[in-house]
Amino acid sequence: MKKLLVALNALTVILAAGAGVLYYFSLRRLGMVRWLNFHSQRIKDIVPVDVAKYVVLAAGVVLIAYFAWRILKAPNRTGRDFAGVVFAIAIVVAYALSVFFLTHEATRADVFIAVIGGVAVLLQALGLLVRDVILKQ
Repeated sequence: MKKLLVALNALTVILAAGAGVLYYFSLRRLGMVRWLNFHSQRIKDIVPVDVAKYVVLAAGVVLIAYFAWRILKAPNRTGRDFAGVVFAIAIVVAYALSVFFLTHEATRADVFIAVIGGVAVLLQALGLLVRDVILKQ
């Protein structure tokens, strides 16, 4: 179970780095901007991204708040559990800031950053669920 937690946190960091690389190249390379414009429009035609961003944010906040509360009230928690809760809350805050402040006018990678951030938030909620199961054992 502990290896799963490490894998989830590593995957979250990799996703954050990928979002940063996408953002960087969307500002620097014209070919990347064209690719992002084309695929962003295709994704927006299939999925209502604006609604999905807020649904994932609400679900992430509720899930992480619930699991954080359960972990923090557990009598046998450790410093690592507290650090995991802080990391998950930081990911949710970063995602909330990107949802509210990154628009298509600010960056062309807004759709992809929203998807990557949503996956990171849900991975952290899963990580807190695993941490809660470990504490019950």
